[in-house]
Amino acid sequence: MAKSIKTILLFFFLITISLPLMARELDINIGSELIRVTYISPIEGADYGRKDVTFGGFYNKDDNYFFDTSLLIIDEAGNKFPGMELGIGPKAYLGQTKTQDYLTFGIVGLINYRLSSINRLILSGSGYFSPGIISFMDANQMWEFEVRAAYEIIPSASIYVGYRKIEVDVNIPSERTVDDEFNVGFKMAF
Repeated sequence: MAKSIKTILLFFFLITISLPLMARELDINIGSELIRVTYISPIEGADYGRKDVTFGGFYNKDDNYFFDTSLLIIDEAGNKFPGMELGIGPKAYLGQTKTQDYLTFGIVGLINYRLSSINRLILSGSGYFSPGIISFMDANQMWEFEVRAAYEIIPSASIYVGYRKIEVDVNIPSERTVDDEFNVGFKMAF
């Protein structure tokens, strides 16, 4: 089983590194125990807002590997909330730790708010949840929570400070914390 997971992870990694020519944005962040890379690419044909597909992955110091993909529909919140974007869509994780393999499907939601008084400052938050009914292998459920404060250096590049927590409930009666730390990163548009 572990060999097949490594093959699948290699496949997702190869897809991810082949995306720079299609990517609209590259997001890289580093904490003291984890590094994460995400490519974000638009899908044409959205009547309202935009549709983004993401491919990413992270690695932590405990030799945990996780790859993810999502499809987000993102639009402005409306006239009453200028500068606010909301998004929602499906997301999947495939991962491996030293003793367990994970495959989860769930819903991700996000919020981005550009402050009108400081228009280069962007506050963001996102959340992901995969219930037990659609969590497979050694996972019973998985959730992720992230907040960020970003500053646009130029219109196509920003730096940020964030906090992220990722936990997976596993088949044995315990919970595995995959990430729980502050991170710094940058995001750039192609």
